[in-house]
Amino acid sequence: MTSSPNQHLNWYYLHERKDLTNQTVALLNSHWKRSEAARLASLSKSSLSFPLNLILVSKEGETELVLGHSRLTRVAEDEKALLVESVIVIEALRGKGLGRKIMEETEKEVCKLGFSTLYLSTSDKRDFYYHLGFRECEAVTSLGENKLPKDQLAGLLGLFGTGGKSSGGPVWMKKTIVPL
Repeated sequence: MTSSPNQHLNWYYLHERKDLTNQTVALLNSHWKRSEAARLASLSKSSLSFPLNLILVSKEGETELVLGHSRLTRVAEDEKALLVESVIVIEALRGKGLGRKIMEETEKEVCKLGFSTLYLSTSDKRDFYYHLGFRECEAVTSLGENKLPKDQLAGLLGLFGTGGKSSGGPVWMKKTIVPL
């Protein structure tokens, strides 16, 4: 991914900036606790074949700081859709528009990669995503790091189903992405 400066901000695919992996681990673990080894293993799978980790980085002089992150995975039910598994902004900078910026850049990448729909689930940021154009929808199944052939996956989904509207838990939301 090419970086596009915006007030000293750059966007990268994490797999192209492995030197920033430890900062990304610390950012994610500041909100969602997980062992460092498990987090490193998960982030090391970042690729254009998915899952894909995107990072927002500020640069002042020679110092770079990971300010935010989003992670995209494939969706089982829709070949043209991706699931935003996580979005996070460094705590000290929350409420300053960086979450919106991360989502806008994530949407641009989704379009560049040839996808047209984004899904996500949220427990506490429904209004934020609603203002970004997301609307409530049925739950979907993330392929995550799944490498099953499509026919086997379809068989499993047929056995177990994909969920449906959530009740009392996370809210599933969907947005059709319009290329700029």
